[in-house]
Amino acid sequence: MLLLSLLTFSQVALAQDVGSITVTVSSGPNGKILVDGKDTGLTTPATVPNVTAGNHLVQVQVPERCLGGVTSVDVAPSREARAELNLSTQGGFTQIKVTPETASVLIDDKMVPMPFADELTCGKHKLQVTAPGFVPETREVIVEMGSAPTFRFELLEEGFGAIVVQVTPPNSKVLLDGKQVATGSETLNNIPSGSHVVRAELDGYNPAEQPVTVRANGSTQLNLALTPMSGGVGPADPTKPPKEPKEPKEGMGKKVAGGAVLAVGLGVGGVGAAMYSGARSAYVNSYSTLYTDGNCGPDSTGPANPELCEQAQAVYDNEVAGPYRAGIGLMVAGGALVASGGVLLFVNDDRAMIGYTREF
Repeated sequence: MLLLSLLTFSQVALAQDVGSITVTVSSGPNGKILVDGKDTGLTTPATVPNVTAGNHLVQVQVPERCLGGVTSVDVAPSREARAELNLSTQGGFTQIKVTPETASVLIDDKMVPMPFADELTCGKHKLQVTAPGFVPETREVIVEMGSAPTFRFELLEEGFGAIVVQVTPPNSKVLLDGKQVATGSETLNNIPSGSHVVRAELDGYNPAEQPVTVRANGSTQLNLALTPMSGGVGPADPTKPPKEPKEPKEGMGKKVAGGAVLAVGLGVGGVGAAMYSGARSAYVNSYSTLYTDGNCGPDSTGPANPELCEQAQAVYDNEVAGPYRAGIGLMVAGGALVASGGVLLFVNDDRAMIGYTREF
């Protein structure tokens, strides 16, 4: 009762310390509204309610048009503040770092001074980095509005290296950058430094490929294992007679079903245990701390902190109560499935066995 009274009093006090902000744009398309960097879920024109009195940063963003605007607004208690923004083209503050430091950098085919740290318009850009004696590198990057990306380049020295390729099955074809260079496991020598793609192929198997970076005077190990198509075992060998079908063992159908039920039970029980453990962790590490620090209990000696008590209640509702009950239920259900699957595993067609000797 004391906690409820304190929360009611705090809500009345807070209502007297908040105002609202009506946000519009002077021209151009409407956009989403952010206050102090947080998305309000509203689109201009709109009024943002329950804004704490004081100075706030108001933004309007139109990401698909790379447009945005920002302004600061003073909010008075129980008052409506107004913010009208002019939208302009915006981008992201971008940094480019290269090795070696003497490398030249082009952005959209234009040379830029290094080190580069400046705003780029949002959208796609082509970055090219070159240096004498090194392998050039080109990338297409995307800069989002309001982002702060850092793009790093480490150029490889020009030269030749080797790729040691291990393939399974052993008669697979090996392709380098789309051209066949070997059959079976092989060491590929005199490969220019830089980025390459190694691929393995064989009829009746799914191909496998992997990108690889070759360094000058270096050697790279690579393992490619092909899998049969459609869950088969690869192409049939015409020299071998077909295998005779085997009759299933007595009670095998029930044993397979028992194994499936047992596996499902273990999975369900594991999920329940994880949810129960998460709920316990949230209770001990978050809820109890907030509850104690906020003096939320009826036996607390100090004044209650409504904000901490509200946070404690939210943690209990969202992270403790629901997962705790669901975890207990899943563990009970999983235990029942495990027991059922265990019974099926020991049942034959004509009798049920207990342990190893007794039967009925």
